Amino acid sequence: MKYLGASISPKKLSKSHQEAMVHKAMARIDGWAGKEISRAGKMVLLNSVMRSLPMHTLSSSWINEGVIDKFQGLARSYLWSFKGKKKRFHLIGWNKVLLRKNSGGLGVKDLGIMRHSIHAKRILPFLNKERNIWSKMLLNKYDGYHPWYPKSNKSFSRSFKCIHNAIQMLKEGLRVRIGNGTRVDMWKDPWLSNLPINLWSTYLNMEIISRFNRVSQLIKNNSWDYDSILDLFGEHHLINFDLMYLPKRKTKDKWVWSVNEELSCKVTYNYLAEKQFKTEENKVS
Repeated sequence: MKYLGASISPKKLSKSHQEAMVHKAMARIDGWAGKEISRAGKMVLLNSVMRSLPMHTLSSSWINEGVIDKFQGLARSYLWSFKGKKKRFHLIGWNKVLLRKNSGGLGVKDLGIMRHSIHAKRILPFLNKERNIWSKMLLNKYDGYHPWYPKSNKSFSRSFKCIHNAIQMLKEGLRVRIGNGTRVDMWKDPWLSNLPINLWSTYLNMEIISRFNRVSQLIKNNSWDYDSILDLFGEHHLINFDLMYLPKRKTKDKWVWSVNEELSCKVTYNYLAEKQFKTEENKVS
């Protein structure tokens, strides 16, 4: 069954259904293959195909790695082809082709990264338990989900698995902004840094650690209780609290994206693309 051009099913989409997108893209690209198009023109055409064809499916279900690889292979062959000849020497590595132009790349979209970034806009509304319909539906089943301590994803629905996978790719940039501190777990939530305290390789005062559970216990009269902070963390963490803004009025604690205020598809895509490129560069070096 199809809806708005995307295959939908009460069950998991089969590989053959997903590969139909590849065949459709191949048909379009084959129509351009014999034409003399500049490399810049090819990149525009590739991005139009990469963006438009699988977008509905990406937003509603999880595309297999094999299908993603076929899309990428199709794009590589077309970009470096000449007058219909598909097998040509590739001038630069594909990881550099996928980078933004201002980062030295050619700006071709990576579907593997787009698969995660398209669900990024749903992360903060879900974690902050916003009162929209789809958040309520997910919270009815997945309330208590934590980015750093997720349960087995075998029981996750296909829609939530997409959000979960995006969260796992981005969790190092997710952080809780302190309001009143009542909803923030001092040890499990990333509030003092982008890493939860119980994952730090640091020393805390174990004699008094059991007395503290919530960040609100470190706040007095809308300011930090430095006596308790010194007892618990010692002097070397004081600067982190000095740099952390506390609102004068009591507000709710809120999950935020610490890399950039906006967690949009575009911002997330650029972040993940840069992260992937640096990882691959480190492997080479």
